[in-house]
Amino acid sequence: MNAENVHGTCILYGSKALLLRGASGIGKSRLAWQILRNSSQYTRLVADDRVVLEMFHDRLIARPANNLAGLLEIRGMGIIPFSFEARAQVSLVVDLVTAEELLERWPRLPEPCDLSTAISGVRLPLIRVNPVDPAAIERIDLAMRLAAYGVDKYCRGLAEEIELGLSNKV
Repeated sequence: MNAENVHGTCILYGSKALLLRGASGIGKSRLAWQILRNSSQYTRLVADDRVVLEMFHDRLIARPANNLAGLLEIRGMGIIPFSFEARAQVSLVVDLVTAEELLERWPRLPEPCDLSTAISGVRLPLIRVNPVDPAAIERIDLAMRLAAYGVDKYCRGLAEEIELGLSNKV
């Protein structure tokens, strides 16, 4: 399958990556910088502004656009060089939305079908987050941990056997 160049930011988070998507100016780079500085997990920049995505063995692999590798825009400071990961497997998609959009368009308790998305033929867990929410990083952290169980279990709201072992793994 051909590579797809998308507008977004990608962060290695532990052993897998999360893909931040959203409208221009919503705060993808700012939230990525906060995650890189404050996460409880090992993190590393994969790509900012333009992310190259392609399916490889039924997995979605992200890498930076060649001319943007290792660069992160920090509003008001400019383009800052960062150490980066050359490629990573995406395991969660984070759509950044305004607080108003979150309240108006998305229910508090979403249906399982609203908790996943397909990119380049790969179905992935999805969470919608307001990037200025003080708990945004914690919500993303929890979603990454739950995504480790796979998209189907993530979307079903976790089967009983996972709930029993959740305290040991999350």
